[in-house]
Amino acid sequence: MAQIVKRVYQLVNGLSKNFYLRHRYKVYEKIYKDKSKITGISLAQPREGEAEYLKKWRRISKFVSPAAYRYYSQYIGKDPRIVPELVLRKVIEPYFHPSEYQQFYNDKNMYDKLLPKSFLAESMFRCIEGVYCDGDYQPITNANDSLMLEKCKRHEKVIVKPTHNTGHGNSILLFERKNDGFVPMGHDKPFSMQFFKEYYNGNFVIQECLKQSSFTAFFNPTSVNTFRVFTYKSVKTNEVHVLGIVFRMGKTNTFVDNCDAGGTFIGVSHDGRFLNPNVFDHNGKKYTTFNGIDFSKEYKVPYMQDILDFSKAVGEQIYHNRSLDLDVMLDENNKPRLIEYNVDACTAWVYQYSSGPVYGEYTDEVIDYIETELKKRK
Repeated sequence: MAQIVKRVYQLVNGLSKNFYLRHRYKVYEKIYKDKSKITGISLAQPREGEAEYLKKWRRISKFVSPAAYRYYSQYIGKDPRIVPELVLRKVIEPYFHPSEYQQFYNDKNMYDKLLPKSFLAESMFRCIEGVYCDGDYQPITNANDSLMLEKCKRHEKVIVKPTHNTGHGNSILLFERKNDGFVPMGHDKPFSMQFFKEYYNGNFVIQECLKQSSFTAFFNPTSVNTFRVFTYKSVKTNEVHVLGIVFRMGKTNTFVDNCDAGGTFIGVSHDGRFLNPNVFDHNGKKYTTFNGIDFSKEYKVPYMQDILDFSKAVGEQIYHNRSLDLDVMLDENNKPRLIEYNVDACTAWVYQYSSGPVYGEYTDEVIDYIETELKKRK
């Protein structure tokens, strides 16, 4: 009887997953169609290499449609390794980003527990589940605004940010020191411990605002412009590889560099060359000029090897995740610093607009591994 119940459960669960995937593929197809209307890309006709693409990816998801291939191949060429984003989200990443560890790794207050201090901005004051602590995690029993100010006053600028749900730069506040206090920059929020506790639901951190290198500041001095770096820890060797890099820059007079705030990005090679004669926005629209800068000219990122080595070192420290999206900056001394890592999902679209398929030369290795794991569950 137990075996019958188990089999019925497996069948019902399989049917529900199939229904969900079919529906989500339709959603993604609509996204590609909507974006193609903005950029003028046609998705109506099959493209050369489509059959090979479908054969490759249907090994791990039988509902794969040609939509992602028709869309991204018009940016990075007809490459069957282009990753269907729904397969990445719902088939691959559950194996590479174990859900039971995500809450821990997503907590920005845990970064100093996982990584060397030299990798990060200095944290001066924390609130962890409503408990106030200093930068070294020592509880503060009689915390008040004066003590918080004392911890921060040697810095000209500080940022306050939530330690949960920080995607897209949401709710990050910048303050500048003036006389004996800190005044808001670009917002009207007070530098108040109780306000931060309520605003961030008992979880926040106050950090120094790092100054960026002269190279990255050239593209927009008001935002901290970062490198989005995709790392992959091989399922065969456990070696960490850097597979994709884009340079992100904010729009003039904005504080953050993400696309939702009007920012753009451009692909970067491992030797530091910009891969495109234009930047991209979140819809895949191309701009030869952005912030008054002509991207048809040649630019080369300095200290690129340092960024690559740094990114691999971070990937080696985040033990439970095989792939990471890192946001890395070059500070004023041209040293790489980690702004954050992302363990929820890879931003596949930034790479597949500008530099190449997400898993590149390791695509078949990934598909083989996932195919084997899926068979184990049957």
